[in-house]
Amino acid sequence: MTRCLVTILLAALLTCGVVFAKTNQPPEEIASDLVVESFEFGKFPNGKDPHSVGPDKVVFIPAPSALEEGFAYGYRLKLKTSRPQILLNQAFDNSVKGLGWKAKPLNGIIYEDWPLDGVRNGQHKVSVWIEGKQLPTLLYNVNFRYN
Repeated sequence: MTRCLVTILLAALLTCGVVFAKTNQPPEEIASDLVVESFEFGKFPNGKDPHSVGPDKVVFIPAPSALEEGFAYGYRLKLKTSRPQILLNQAFDNSVKGLGWKAKPLNGIIYEDWPLDGVRNGQHKVSVWIEGKQLPTLLYNVNFRYN
């Protein structure tokens, strides 16, 4: 009975466009010249995050949770596109979608990270839109903070 209930709940979450840390879905076409190949949560070693080094020197390690200090956390978008820039929006937990900005993919990749200062332990989500189309929401856990 419990296994059946867990299966039903998991199926409901996935059909509602929520995924845990990584999209395991086939590539999503935003436009004929813009395809999302993957979208996943992970960590960046301090000093190797998108705000510390150029996009060609970023180190990204896929991870389902924020479990340790010494890393910045965020996501990686792998795109198949010839566009020099795309409109990117994001929202955290239950916040409102932001105005967005023009992001410039390098070799089809966009990285984003954010600080976890003041973020409570537990499950969180990040919602991302590309050119106005929402991607499946990423769920991730924070479990190292003392707050």
